[in-house]
Amino acid sequence: MNQSPLTFGILVFICNLLWFFGIHGGMVTMPFLSLLYMQPDLENLDAYAAGATVMPNILTNTWWFTFVQLGGSGGIIGLALCMLLFAKSDRYKTLGKLAIVSALCSISEPVVFGFPLMLNAIMFIPMIVTPLLSFILSYAVTVAGIIPALNGIQLGTGTPVLLSGLLAGGVPALVWQIVIVALQFAIYLPFFRICDKQAVEEESAEASAEA
Repeated sequence: MNQSPLTFGILVFICNLLWFFGIHGGMVTMPFLSLLYMQPDLENLDAYAAGATVMPNILTNTWWFTFVQLGGSGGIIGLALCMLLFAKSDRYKTLGKLAIVSALCSISEPVVFGFPLMLNAIMFIPMIVTPLLSFILSYAVTVAGIIPALNGIQLGTGTPVLLSGLLAGGVPALVWQIVIVALQFAIYLPFFRICDKQAVEEESAEASAEA
């Protein structure tokens, strides 16, 4: 069961769906993640310590944080970069500057609550699709042998992106994290532009009313 991609995919979907409705999806799914995927992590770590070059398990607890929920819930590094690089509204320019560092350390709360992503109908699709697509593609390239199964190391909360990939899977995992961030950016950008345009219009209306 714990090596079935269907099980893992359902947990990814439930986690981010709950976040959309304002429920901490990580807290809900974490007991199941620990129950199902900590043992595979330990098996990989034992194999790594024994000098094995191929790990026995693909789906592990570490894999969730290293590839699937990269940037935290919703996979929001790409969205933080959208705000930082392309925001025209004052609110998203400010949020992008504030959120980019935490996003790079996989802490998503500043964006989830500050954007907000919760109950935001425009952002529902990218918030759900981004982690699922990250999961599907990461699983596919791992099965294909393009990137290795992770070594089972337990990464501390807040471990920066790229460093987490390097520690858990070496240079190939690091490079794949860059690809995932680019994917996140591409998915979030068109939806962000809609929200940013609305924010610009609201700010212009507020400025006109004050004048």
